[in-house]
Order: sequence, then C-alpha cells, then structure tokens
Amino acid sequence: MTTELMIPKTPFMRLCREIIDNVATVKGRSDKPALRIQSSALGALQEATEAFLVSDFESEYPVAYPL
Repeated sequence: MTTELMIPKTPFMRLCREIIDNVATVKGRSDKPALRIQSSALGALQEATEAFLVSDFESEYPVAYPL
C-alpha cells in the first residue's frame, strides 16, 4: 500500500485553476483580480479527490467483476 498521490500535482493544479477561472467568469468577476487558492488548500483538495475516486472505484469493483 502506498500513500503517494496518483495524480501528478501540476496537471491537478491546472485543472483546479481552470475551474476556478470559469466559476469566476460565470459569476461576473472578470473585471476583478483572479481568485487565489492556497497551496495547502490545493493539496487537501487533491487528497480528498483521490480518496473519493479510490472509494468509488472500490465500491464498483464487485459489481463489474463478481467473484
């Protein structure tokens, strides 16, 4: 068992920033400074995302491949 992250940090960071920029534009904040996220918050978001994905895949495994 490993505790390393599966998704590389840089692509995950780019995806989060793209989503944040899209939300800011939709909310009409295009004239204001870009929203920012702390690196520790980004790390927590990535860990939570990966934990959710792993849990979701584990719950789907018995359905897709019965023993």
